[in-house]
Amino acid sequence: MRAFLVAAPIVALGCTGPSERPVAERAGDAPPVSISITLDRATLAATDEVAGTLHFEFHAPPSGSAEGATAWCADTTWRLELANEWAPLLDLVVEGDPDPPYLSRILSKDHVADYRFKIVPCPEFAGRSSASAVPLRRFDVGNHAMRIVFDARDPGAWRRASFQAPDGGRLDPLEGSFKSRWATFDIVAAGRPLDADDLEAIVFSTEERRAADVFAVEGPRLLMPERMVAIVARSNGERRGFLAEAFVRTRTADRWFNDKAWIAFRALFTDVGDSGLDCSSHEATPFMTRIALGRVAPIRHISAATCNFSMRWAERSGVIANFSLRSSRPADTLNAVAIPGLFRCSCDVHPRIWGWLLVE
Repeated sequence: MRAFLVAAPIVALGCTGPSERPVAERAGDAPPVSISITLDRATLAATDEVAGTLHFEFHAPPSGSAEGATAWCADTTWRLELANEWAPLLDLVVEGDPDPPYLSRILSKDHVADYRFKIVPCPEFAGRSSASAVPLRRFDVGNHAMRIVFDARDPGAWRRASFQAPDGGRLDPLEGSFKSRWATFDIVAAGRPLDADDLEAIVFSTEERRAADVFAVEGPRLLMPERMVAIVARSNGERRGFLAEAFVRTRTADRWFNDKAWIAFRALFTDVGDSGLDCSSHEATPFMTRIALGRVAPIRHISAATCNFSMRWAERSGVIANFSLRSSRPADTLNAVAIPGLFRCSCDVHPRIWGWLLVE
């Protein structure tokens, strides 16, 4: 069977009373989609694979109109949520569903399907575990709860117009996140927990964004701040920037305060010079630059291509600044460095990352 692989997201949701027999979660009247999951086993060893069956039902389009018998959605994905824990090293695999990318999907009324699913470690974790004399634990020992979420997005009329419902009727848009109820399972002792050397090996071998998630979740638990900074220093390119973001988030979450580690961290950034920030080419290595709070510095952009300069706060969500870059009109950081912190500077037009700016 073909399989659809989705990275498990970072989740910090409380368990709201999982039932012994999972049933579909229904919010409001007549939801268009309901999902239920049944696990193969309720008790597993910490090195076992969690698996089960996913039951999917599409009842009717959201409009509830008599003439609308089908719904249209795009970019649909399955994802895993775990209660009260974070799982950046685990992936959800749904078997039997069409391979991604899901550019479109048409669902007919009363559509019903069953899929097999499993939760597996990412390849880097699996490789580290297989090379170890004692396999690594996939879950901590104790009680756990999980649910599966179906995300759907309305593709918009401009894409929907080129498709027609099987019965010739109207296609109603389907958009939203549809969740199963929580299913519980118990993990008993087996294998060994992740250690500092495992974490460092995985951080350097996995994809940059996943490496940052793993670093943010497991780093403060397994590593001293000085070693976290050393890992950031040994990385390069976008990996260094994403790891730097993860490191800053652990500091601002008051998990620790270590002046020596912070001095070593800020030394990874070069002071902005009189020439300012170079945003002339997306092919250049992302900059790691430090600038004083409120200082005005030029942003060089000599390319004829249309670009922009967007500053996203690493410590918190939100864009602090976003302005156009034109080769015919110099830009500067005026009003863009009025808040201290670490910022990811990117171009939304392409999109590419210019670099990271530490404002202090």
